[in-house]
Amino acid sequence: MFSFRQQLFVAKTPEKASFWSRLPAFNFRWVMAPVVVFGLLFGVIVLAQRALPGDLFYPVKRIAEKIETRFVAENEKPQQQIELTNRRVEELAQIAAKNDVKKLAPALNELAATKEAVKEELIKLVKNRPEKEVAAVAKGLVPKLEELNRKEKQVLASLEIEATKDEEPAEKTLVEILIKDAEKAALNENQFSRLAEAKRFYEAGDYKQALAEVLLASYPQP
Repeated sequence: MFSFRQQLFVAKTPEKASFWSRLPAFNFRWVMAPVVVFGLLFGVIVLAQRALPGDLFYPVKRIAEKIETRFVAENEKPQQQIELTNRRVEELAQIAAKNDVKKLAPALNELAATKEAVKEELIKLVKNRPEKEVAAVAKGLVPKLEELNRKEKQVLASLEIEATKDEEPAEKTLVEILIKDAEKAALNENQFSRLAEAKRFYEAGDYKQALAEVLLASYPQP
């Protein structure tokens, strides 16, 4: 048995602190909070990618696309807008397959807005980029625009909706601008003949061939 004095000494003797006890308290909440936030954001983005017009997370999808557009080179923006329009057509096709009538109007509005953005980027391309660059880009765009229009008409037909007759396709707008620019230029006899052919194809609605002719008129091959 310890005497009273020994017990008092033991009571007053501090315990030797361990190494770990000397470290500052580690608060796991500060570590887990960013992880949880990142996980939630990632989940929202994943859900947004699958969202359709009218869905809760669809605005997030459109914001992400706008951010993506900011990092695209100017001469590639028409191509990027065509890809976005293709997404809108695919969204409309999904809505048609599900027969989701409530989402039909928002989807058509999104498609119309994106198609208008294509035209705006094409006009910027023609007005602001070097002529040879315009010619090179236009050659690749018109076939893609025609294919996009074909897919759109197919989807609209499945919904028993007729394409707006007054709406001009983007490739028509592009060819029309190029023809007007060519008319202002000083052309030789061969170029003038090419321009006349371009107008003929344009009036017939063959914009792909009209583009080929107007490019030969504006930028003749050596």
